[in-house]
Order: sequence, then structure tokens, then C-alpha cells
Amino acid sequence: MFFARLNWWNGTTCPPPIDVMPVLAKSDMTFTTGDVWIFLHRRNRILNGKENRLYTLVVTLSLLGAGDTNTDQIDFFEKKIRPVLVTHCYECHSSDAAELQGGLLLDSRDGLRRGGENGPALVPGDVEGSLLIDAIRHGSLPMPPDEKLPERTIADFVEWVRMGAPDPREEGPNREMAGAKSWDAVLDTRLQWWSYQAVSDPKVPDLKDDAWSTQPVDRFILRKLRSQGLGPAPEADPVTLVRRLSFQVTGLSPEWSLVEEYRSDPSSAAWERLVDHFLASPHLGERWARHWMDVVRYSDTYGYEADVWAKGTWHYRDYLIRAFNADLPFDQLVREHLAGDLLSRPRIDPVEKINESLVGLMFYHMGERRHDDTLVFNGIHQDMVDDQINTFSKTFLGLTMACSRCHDHKHDPVSQKEYYGLAGVFMSSRWLTNTVDLPERNVREIADLKAVKRDLAPHLVELWKNDLTRIDTALLARLAEKAALAKEQAKRKKAEEEKAARKKGKKALERSPLEDPFYPWSRAAAAVRNGESVRATWTKLAERYGAEAKERQAENSEKLEVLWDFRDGVPDQWSVDGTGLEEIVRPGDFTVCLEGDNIVGLLLPGGLYTNALSPRLNGAIRSPLLSGFNTKYLSFEHAGGDFAAHRTVFKNEFIAWHQEDLETVEPGWVSFLTRKELHDHRHYIEFATKSSNPHFPMFSCEDCTREDIDDPRSWFGLTRLVAHDEEFTPHDELGRFPGLFAGPPPETLDAVARHYARWLQAALRAWVDREAADDEIRLINWMLSSGLLTNRLENTTEGSTIRELVLRYRDAETRLATPRTVNGMIDHEAGYDYPLDVRGNYNDPGDPVPRGFPQLLVSWEPGSDKLPNKEKNRLALAGRVANPRNPLTARVMVNRIWHWLFDTGLVATPNDFGHLGDPPSHPELLDYLALRFVEDGWSVKKIIRSILLSRTWRQSGKVSALAVDVDPRNRLLSRYPLRRLEAEALRDSLLSVAGQLDPRLFGSFVFPYHEKESPRTIEKHLYRGPLDGEGRRAIYTRVSIMEPPPFLALFNQPDPKIPTGRRDVTSSIPQSLALLNGPLTREMAERWAERLIAGEDVDPGARLRRMFRSAYARDVKQEEIDRWLALIARLQKSHQVADEAILESRKVWKAVCHAVYNTKEFIYVR
Repeated sequence: MFFARLNWWNGTTCPPPIDVMPVLAKSDMTFTTGDVWIFLHRRNRILNGKENRLYTLVVTLSLLGAGDTNTDQIDFFEKKIRPVLVTHCYECHSSDAAELQGGLLLDSRDGLRRGGENGPALVPGDVEGSLLIDAIRHGSLPMPPDEKLPERTIADFVEWVRMGAPDPREEGPNREMAGAKSWDAVLDTRLQWWSYQAVSDPKVPDLKDDAWSTQPVDRFILRKLRSQGLGPAPEADPVTLVRRLSFQVTGLSPEWSLVEEYRSDPSSAAWERLVDHFLASPHLGERWARHWMDVVRYSDTYGYEADVWAKGTWHYRDYLIRAFNADLPFDQLVREHLAGDLLSRPRIDPVEKINESLVGLMFYHMGERRHDDTLVFNGIHQDMVDDQINTFSKTFLGLTMACSRCHDHKHDPVSQKEYYGLAGVFMSSRWLTNTVDLPERNVREIADLKAVKRDLAPHLVELWKNDLTRIDTALLARLAEKAALAKEQAKRKKAEEEKAARKKGKKALERSPLEDPFYPWSRAAAAVRNGESVRATWTKLAERYGAEAKERQAENSEKLEVLWDFRDGVPDQWSVDGTGLEEIVRPGDFTVCLEGDNIVGLLLPGGLYTNALSPRLNGAIRSPLLSGFNTKYLSFEHAGGDFAAHRTVFKNEFIAWHQEDLETVEPGWVSFLTRKELHDHRHYIEFATKSSNPHFPMFSCEDCTREDIDDPRSWFGLTRLVAHDEEFTPHDELGRFPGLFAGPPPETLDAVARHYARWLQAALRAWVDREAADDEIRLINWMLSSGLLTNRLENTTEGSTIRELVLRYRDAETRLATPRTVNGMIDHEAGYDYPLDVRGNYNDPGDPVPRGFPQLLVSWEPGSDKLPNKEKNRLALAGRVANPRNPLTARVMVNRIWHWLFDTGLVATPNDFGHLGDPPSHPELLDYLALRFVEDGWSVKKIIRSILLSRTWRQSGKVSALAVDVDPRNRLLSRYPLRRLEAEALRDSLLSVAGQLDPRLFGSFVFPYHEKESPRTIEKHLYRGPLDGEGRRAIYTRVSIMEPPPFLALFNQPDPKIPTGRRDVTSSIPQSLALLNGPLTREMAERWAERLIAGEDVDPGARLRRMFRSAYARDVKQEEIDRWLALIARLQKSHQVADEAILESRKVWKAVCHAVYNTKEFIYVR
């Protein structure tokens, strides 16, 4: 039957070959695809001319009744074969390969059997005749070339070939299909890795003859030790335990009273009380916040050449300290880090008056950030989002997702598409600076300022009304002459400004003399001097002003479209942030001068002005995406100063290149190109005070002094927004001048003066009645600047109400707390899908990838990957990460806690729980702790407590010979490891022992000490701090990427550019030299010596006892006293100190203190 069908298919009538007739004659014989393939192959009848049709026949044998490719065999291929091909072969041998190797395609059945340059790769049923089997056995052509496959995998391939190599891949896939199908197969296999399995609930071991264990932790540890023939080390002595506990929980040496107390009663109950005492210490937060800061790559700057300051990092550091002290549930910490701005119930601190949830978003904005022009250089935002994905995945999931930027992950279940889907989630948010203060912060101070200003206004009205009754010819002449002199000075200044403007490629704004209110007066005065008619001159002026105003109005009307008046509120789709923009400023409101002799700064035209009460109050306003505007230009009527800036932000490049400081005291216009064609840049305009600007101090801000940076005062205002298609600056329409020319033309200069008086009085009345228009407000500001209105305190009487109110206002203003701002995120627009960079090359963007989450975050909850696109945001991501069913988050965090307490985690690679990371030493214990962690409300302190109470943690460091042989890395924990103090703990101990440590919590950073400042560091605003860091703990020392704190970096404080799960611990000559000769060690030895000398020790032995308790938290032994007294004697002789003066010798005791600092016992914890 087979050959009859074969002849029909092949169009021949040839009989069956004689050599197969005996086989065919056996009635009970069935044929597999492999049988036929062997036959055809050996007869050399395949792929030769017309008989190529036989190939197709064999592929379809199952349809003709000759095959046996059943469902079980297909399952075998899908589970055992395809994933291996995808993982180890497709990179070089698939239609998706960058460069096909050897002409061999392994991503389809046809390609596999057709083979490549060396012939067919596979002969179904013939193991020895299949080149594929020879290759994976590493025969003549070893594949994969780098590493041989496991024997179990090779055996699977042998079995597969033997069964006839069933393969459902009928067609060679296109590139996209190949990637999708391949990835599905790989994903199923990779998700079988231990860390992606659900957290189990292991039974606590029930061990016989176990008098040692006190906690469940101990039973898991002891069982593993016994399995290797080992036992635990004895418990450490009480003094060692107290010192270890103090350093591990707080990073500080213990008070001697605690050592004495526990030494006198080393019971379990006493230990429990001691543990609880340290867990309640406020210094716990400092120690554990610093641990977490390693993981999230904490830095106060952004690196590269300029090392731009990172806005709000120290607020984030304080946030962490508060969080760990309060035992904030870890799942809440996760939500705040990922989506603190989107939480329906943000966490509020009523004492600090801060929105804690917003502070957590600083997590996204540390590490390195480039500061080039993203319109010129590509890769800026791509590197930023890569850093975010890398830090996110390592911090919360213990995975290296950044490996998927260029291709599917080589080992873990993260595809390249999933990487870019997650990038879309992060890029859909705006990266900017948020104000984290609660509205009630500064409420009382702001109310006081409003009240004083309300009281001040009527007194100003009376004063100014009186001023305007004195306007006459003489006054106007004197002030006009003064103004003319000022104008000459302004001309020279203007020439300099124009020169500077040309350097920056900007045009200096030309002003018409018609806009000067003194211009009509000066023309009338000139007419008198020249014997001309005042009336005729005035009439011509009126005509000229009228014609000019009409022309300007017409051109404005023709070329401009008014989009918004900010006095009507904030437009839809605009984003506003900051205390200074909580209220719309009414036209005619005024600012009070905060220093100097002036009373009033300016009358404001109204709208959004951050400085209406104080320039201390911050603000930022951001436009919708500019691609949504229809015109080529947008122009804002604005004012601003004190390093407020306008910025155009492209592609979330928040260290914006397109940024300029505002230097316009009186309202003027600034124009922006919308560049609406750059729709994929998602760019927008932002006006911001310096505290709300993520790029202040700007890297090119050469004029910024340290005082400028520290001073919170900065301000801007916006009144109107217009749109236009031509490059055009809106005209001043001269609307304030018709009142001047109203009525009959004057005949004399005195009559001109009366015109001025009526005109100016009308403007003041309009202001008093709260009906002043823009032009009247502008006119009153001119009166203030020209001297027509009294505006100096020196011109008020001593003890006058105005003087008293101004001084009261200034005092109240200084009590305003500086607004707290932190870099973060907001979701302002609908999300968008981010393009996949082909092979990670940002110069070769591919198609957009639907934003979403990696399958490893949704595979454990069916249907959760079906979220609508609008819900695939950071809030949903936070929900996935903080979900109790997520197999990674709890495991990763409890492993970090274990690592921080034992120096090595149960998984020794805390940032890598993937295939390249170490497997857990105690997988059941890890799951037990992870499950308890979640059940106990994600409490970090409860996990710490359970470990500290264990006998495992209380072991001594005694090493047994058998343990060294069986477990040289101490992964089974047969002893407690000897640990060197971390950089911060070592530095803090130097200060603490010397009595120089300030225990205060929180506050701004302290610049680290450098030997000297250089022009380079000053240019980057990296200032030199005091040697002792103002006595603050090391956690408060500023961390700069380009100029890290020298002492801390030397002792392995991690590189702040990358997330660090485990610090390096090196021993180097520079470390030894720093302790021997470094300025900090020498200075602290001096301070400690002074402190000792000020004491009341009766002899050197008594002083040594005090020193040992302070430095080592233990009593000194007699033989140690003898050795140290011998040293003191040698020092006494060297420095020629008399016996009676030995206790007062600074040189001797400084040397002794210095020696103590250099002992191993001081810098190590047993």
C-alpha cells in the first residue's frame, strides 16, 4: 500500500525495491517516519531531481497512515527539544539570527532535515547517522561551541531521533513568528527555575536530641549541618554578643552599661530584652537605610563631567531612616518606590508634614545621568531607562533584566520585547521634581504674611495718594532729568547685554521710546526750550500714539491667537506643582521687599506668580505635549529671576539642555518653537523655580555661588499665553497712554504736569478699587521706579506703621520653612508604547512594543496579563511586585536581611536569583522566612528579631577542622563569620570613641572632606567639607559619583553608579596608610586624647580600662595592660615626659589612641 501511494505521488510505476520486499512481506510490521527516512537516505533517493517529492511524502506519512507521530511525541519535542534549540542554537541557526552560520537552519523541520554546508543535520531514526547528535556530543564539530550540553539533554535528543524526530514545525517561521514561538518555548522551561516557583510552606524540622535550637531558623540550620556531619559552634561570650548586636543593628559601638547588664545576666530573657532595646533605637534606621541605599545606587549627583546635583536625595535618605525606624511594611515601601504618586491613599507624616509616598519615587532618579542635548546625541534617555530597569529588577526581583536590552535574556525568563514593554511603562510617566510638603506646612506663616500685607495696603494707598498731589512741573522736570541720566547708563549696559546676547545667539529686545511715560513730558519740555508750541507738540504726540497703538493692535490681532490668560486659572491638561502656585494671584497684588530700603517690589499683573508672598515658595508649571499644538510658536508673558528657569524637556531628559534662566523683573515675552513634528519626543515646556527644577544648579551655571545654591529664594510669574506661526514678539499696545492725552491739549508745561497728575491719579484709583488693568499696573510700577511714589523706608518716619509692618513682614517671611522637593514621576498623559531598539542599538529603533510587564510577574496569576493598556502603569506594576503571591519579592528581601546579618545571604548573590546566581544554601529556610515575612505584615524588624534571637546568629566564630574541610565557605553556618566594619561604621567609630559624634538624626548632607578644593571641583559645585563632617554620622556625608568621599570610598563604600547587593571587602595598603597617617585618624586620635586627659583617671592602667571599654566594649586583661604600659613607657621616654605629667601628655596619649585605632579588634566584629 505504501509503495502504491508512493508511485502515485511520484508519478511513476516502478515496483517496490527488492531489498525491502522481505520487510514488506511481514504482515505485522508497521512503519514509522524514521524507518522510511532511513531507507530513503540509504538508497540516496532523497533530494535528487524529481524524486524531491519523496521528501514531502515522508513529512505527510501520518496522513497516509504510515506515520506514528502521536501527541506524546509532540509533547516530548515541545518540552525537551524545542527549548534547547531555542536557547542554545537559534542565535546562530535560525531565521532570526543576525548572521546564519554554516547555512544551517534549525528553527523549522525542513531546515533541520535539509541541513547545511555539511549535509542533512538529522536522519530520523538513525542516531549514529545524524550530524546533530555527533555535534552535541562534541564530536567532529562540537556544538554549542562554548559548553557541552548536559548528558540528560543529549539523551533526550538521542531518544527523539530514535523515535523518528517528530517535529510539528511544518513551515520555517518568519522572523517575528520565530521569535514569539521560540520565546514561548524558552519561557516555559526557564520558569521552572527554583526562584520562579511559588514560595512553599516547609515544615519546621523535628530533630532528635536537639537541645541547641531555640528558633525555627536553628532547626533548619542544624539539620543541614548534621547532614554533613557538622555541628554548630559554641555560643559567643556575652561581651562579644553585645558588641556584635550593637554594630549589626545600629552601626555603633554599645554603651558600656548595656555590656555590664547583659554580662551579669546572660539569660534568654535578658537577650530578648537587649534585642528589643536595639530594635527600638532610632539609630537602627540610619544603619538599615544605608544598607538599602547600597541596593538602590544612592548618589547625590548624576556623574559624568558635570556631576549635576540630584534634587532631593537627602530627603529620600531621611525618608528611608523614618521608614526603617517605623518598621514600614516592605510591600508599602515597594509601592511608594514604584508608584508613590499614584496611590489612592498616600502615606502622610503629620509630624513632618510630608507626603512620604512621593519621596519614595526618588528611587528612579539616582545613579548616572548624561547631560547632553538629546536632539543632537541619541542614547540619553535610553541609558536612563536602562538604569531604571536594571535597578528595579535587581532591587525587588533579584534579576538582571538589563541583559535583555539587546536580545532575549540568555538565561532568565525575560525577553527583549518584555524589556521594552517595561521601558514603555517607565517612559509613559514624566520624570520631574515633585513638592512633597503637605498643604498645611507653612499654613500659619502664610496666613501671617497675608494678614500683614492686608494691613499694609491701606497705608500705602494713603501715602501714595498724598505723593500724587505734589506732582508739578518742577518735580516732573527733576525726575525726568534723573531718568535721562539713568537711560544713558542703561544704554551702555544694553550694549554689553547685546554683545552677550549675540554670543548666546539671542536677539536683544528693542524698545520704542513711546513706551517710556516720560517721553511725552520730554517732548513738551523740548518744545518750550525751542520756543515751539506745547499745544501743537502735544497734539502731534497724541496723533502719533494713537496711530502707533492702532497699528500695534492690528498686527497683534493678525498674528496672535490668545490661548490662555493665567488669571483665569490653570488650563486643562497643564500640570502645576508647588506651594507658590496654590492660588491665582489677582491683578494689582504686590510684593514686599524682603531686604534693603525699598518697601514694595512690584505690583503684579496677576496670574501664576510664585513670589506674591515670598520667593521662598516654590513652583513649577508644565505644558501639555507640544505635538498637540497647531502653531509653530508659543509665547508666554512672564517674569522671573533668582535662577528660576524655563525648560523644554525632550524624551524625559530632565537634565535639560534646552534651559535658560529667567532674568525679567517686569513682565516680558519669551517664545518657544513647538517643534510639533517631533511627536515621538513627547516634549513639553516647564517654568520652574530653582527648588522645583531638577537641573539646578545647571552644569553650565558658572555664576552660581554656594550661597546662591543654598538660598531657596527664586521666582517666576506667567500671565498670558499666545500662539503664532511667525517669529514675532507681541507688541506693547500702549494702552496706558490714552488717559494722558484725554481732554484739551495743554498750552503750557504746567498744564502738561496737570495732565500727568490726573493720569497717574486715575491709575492709582483703579488700583485702590481693585479694577486696575495691565497698563495701569505697569504705570504704577513705573511711578515706583521713577520716584513719583514713596517706596523707601528711609522716607517714612521712625516708628511709622508702614515701617513696622514691613519689618514684621520680613520677620514672618524668614520663618517660612523651605519647601521640600524631590525628583520623581507623574502620570500626566496617556501612556505610550516604546520602540524596540534592534540589537539594543538606539540608532536603529524598531516597531513600538505594547507596554506591559514580564511574564514572570504575571505567570503565577492567570489572566493578569490581560490588563487593558491604560492600566499597564507603574501602579499596576507595583501591585505585581508587592503581591504576596509573587515568588521573588519576599524571597529577595529576606535574603538581603540574612546577608546584612551574616555577611552572606542564603543566596550568596543577593542581586541575582536567576540561572547565573548561586542557588540557595538552605532553600526550605529561605521559603520559611519569606512566608513568615509576608504573614507578619512584611515586617522587616520581625524578621531581624527572629534571626537575632536564634542560636545560629549567636554562635561564636570558633572554626572546626572538619568544617574547614567540608564547608570552607561556611555556607552551612557552623560558625559566625568574622566581619570587618563597613566604611561608615568604621568612620563613625573613630568619631564616637573620640566623643565627636553628633547623634542627631536627619538633615541636609555634609560635603566630604578633600585635601583641597580645585577649580574643577568648584566648577562642579563640589565644595570642601570639614574633616569631621560636622560630627554627623557617615550616612549624612554627600555621595558624589565623580568625587566620592575619599575615606568611605577607600573602605569599600560601593560605587553609586550601580545597584550593589554585596559590598566588596578589600584589604589594601592605602587602607592601612589611611589609618596610620590619614588626617581623619590623626585628628580623632588628638580629640580622643584630649577627652581622656580631661577625665579623672588615677593612673595609666585606669585610663586603659576606660579606653578598652570605649573602643572594644570589653574589659582589658592584665597581660594586655602590661603590654600597653610598656608602650606608654617607651612613648614617655621618647617624648621626655616626667612621671607626674604622664596623664596630661597629649603626645603620649594621642599616640596610644592612634595605636588603638589601628588594631584589628577595633575594625573587626567577632
